Amino acid sequence: MEIKERGDRSNPLASANLFSRLFLCWLTPLLHLGHKRQLNENDMYNVLPEDRSESLGEDLQRQMDGRGSGGFIVEDETPHNQKNLPDLALLASGRSRGKSN
Repeated sequence: MEIKERGDRSNPLASANLFSRLFLCWLTPLLHLGHKRQLNENDMYNVLPEDRSESLGEDLQRQMDGRGSGGFIVEDETPHNQKNLPDLALLASGRSRGKSN
């Protein structure tokens, strides 16, 4: 699949400070534009390298490969079809919830 770059539409998230990230201030110009008119593909920012599907797919594959032949199993040995979405998201990101005693 070919990746099309939008030359001058660099993603402001790449240089956003903590405040801007917490309160989504970096997204304000796009929200204002969307309020004025319907957005189209050319209005969108470039995707950050770490958010590209190729990079995310490789991360997910590494996580799945690390689980061995048992498939997509979380630490408490519950199959993925019995876990909720937040647990799967944490698993895919390489994190897990601590077990409560």
